[in-house]
Amino acid sequence: MIYLLARLLSWPVRAFCRCFRTTSEKRVLLRCDSLVMAEHLRYFCKLFEDDSRLRFNVLFPAYARKDISGEERGIDGCLPVPEIGFVSAYSRDWDLIVLPSHAPRFLAAMRSTPAVFIGHGPHSGSEAGGTGASAYGKPAFDRKGRPFYRRMFVSEPMIRDLAIQNNPVLSDVVTVVGSVANDRLLAQCDQRDEIRRCFGFRPNDIVVFVLSTWREHCLFHTVGDAFLEEAKKLMGEFKFVLTIHPNEYRPKPPGQRVWGEYLRTQKQSGFVVREPADDWKPYMVACDIIVTDHTCLAEYGVLLEKPIIRVPVPDECIWKDSITWKIGEFAPVLDDMRNLRKALREATTDYPLDKLKALAKQMNPYAGQSTERVKKEIYEILGLVK
Repeated sequence: MIYLLARLLSWPVRAFCRCFRTTSEKRVLLRCDSLVMAEHLRYFCKLFEDDSRLRFNVLFPAYARKDISGEERGIDGCLPVPEIGFVSAYSRDWDLIVLPSHAPRFLAAMRSTPAVFIGHGPHSGSEAGGTGASAYGKPAFDRKGRPFYRRMFVSEPMIRDLAIQNNPVLSDVVTVVGSVANDRLLAQCDQRDEIRRCFGFRPNDIVVFVLSTWREHCLFHTVGDAFLEEAKKLMGEFKFVLTIHPNEYRPKPPGQRVWGEYLRTQKQSGFVVREPADDWKPYMVACDIIVTDHTCLAEYGVLLEKPIIRVPVPDECIWKDSITWKIGEFAPVLDDMRNLRKALREATTDYPLDKLKALAKQMNPYAGQSTERVKKEIYEILGLVK
């Protein structure tokens, strides 16, 4: 009901405000609903930090303002942009709305304002059946089948082609801009030795970065206990860094394990645990091997040509022909945790690196160009000259 009222009232209010607008600044509204999204919005804002013609504000939905495992403090530190409330967001005359995740009801109420979807990393999660990514499916469209967005940014032509193949109406919407995250990640590679020293890793340590998304098919939900049991036996040979999606830190009904909190207890067993507010990129640069499920973070491992080992994941969870899907075509599958040591050893001595390197070359065709490509699209929408 609140969204319906906002939709009915926001259009005349914003039209009225537009008539009396006195500033030439372009007002950009960011919508952020989690720490993960805040990181990507921060990258976006930094591209325009020297352009005084743009003024940014951020709207946090009420649920994003809950203090869950320090996430609220993390959001404030990660995205230092003036915050506005619900009423102001719906009543001001905005020139652009930027979102890293879908918000159909919100966008329906703000239909007259151009919106840009910047995403929050590679989108490999699939709709039912595995033939289309959820990022380019139903949440991106209104009830009449029209895209909510003026532009949807993707990093490479392959993703654009797959998105349009699934929804041809997106042909004028999905735009290849490269990847700011890829560029930032690659820029840190020259500091790898220093990053490892800061983490306390020695030059000869073999660092294993263990990646888990969330929900029932994620690594820790499916094989977590068995993995941790075997990994503890290998502490003398390997260093393990554990990370799980921030949503797995949220409270659960009584009797259900909160996996994020449980991983924190594993520090006493010698594991390194990446906190939700910690930047994941230094860990990715520092590691030697990745053990993962279908999280999109594994795609960044491909970019850095890190050997990847996968745990079993249903095919229907992964967007067919995405980078994550292609990882599964050559990455060894660890279906019995008792074989963990063997799998890790083989990753250092007998891995299909040729296939890994070939896939890495597909990932970043616009290396170093993302800043200019993003700016070009945004300025065009706002009617600004660079």
